[in-house]
Amino acid sequence: MLEVLAGIVFVLFAISIKLSIFNLTVSSIIYFALYVLYITSLFIIGGIDKENINIQRSVLIFALLTASCYMTYVCIHNKEAVYTYIIYLMITILLLFVDIIYTKKRKKQSYIIGCLMLILYMLVFSDSKIMYFTIVLSILCIVVKALFKLIKNKKKSNNQKKKDEKNPIGFYLCVSNILLIILFNFLTI
Repeated sequence: MLEVLAGIVFVLFAISIKLSIFNLTVSSIIYFALYVLYITSLFIIGGIDKENINIQRSVLIFALLTASCYMTYVCIHNKEAVYTYIIYLMITILLLFVDIIYTKKRKKQSYIIGCLMLILYMLVFSDSKIMYFTIVLSILCIVVKALFKLIKNKKKSNNQKKKDEKNPIGFYLCVSNILLIILFNFLTI
């Protein structure tokens, strides 16, 4: 089922950037391949986060490598983007080191730092406007889920124990970002 969903997302992305057999160039193939890696990593990060409420560092390192390839590709075409990407890369590496130190001290990874690295990773591939909408849509999804849960719990008897459930913030960020990138591509390209 997940493979079918991923296939649909990739086809929608290809259509959204108007990729066609008749207008293929090396540049468009590289661009599409890098975004396929990006979307795939978001699927993996979101899936793991939904199940375990954890942003895996190993997947984030793969994402960092993918982002580095994308930054190189963009900087070849747009020299002005170099400084922005260097800042993103440095902040991400700094957060990675902070997370490693935190993990050594606390014996577990910091979820907040993982989410911040995920947001920086998304910023590399997304426009800042898309990131704003991604964060707002994610917050909206979390609030709607909390409201539905509150309504559902009101209907249940008060004798049942309520367990403290964490929200998979990374999952909502990943899904929102994939949907918004495709939507913005349809609207702008």
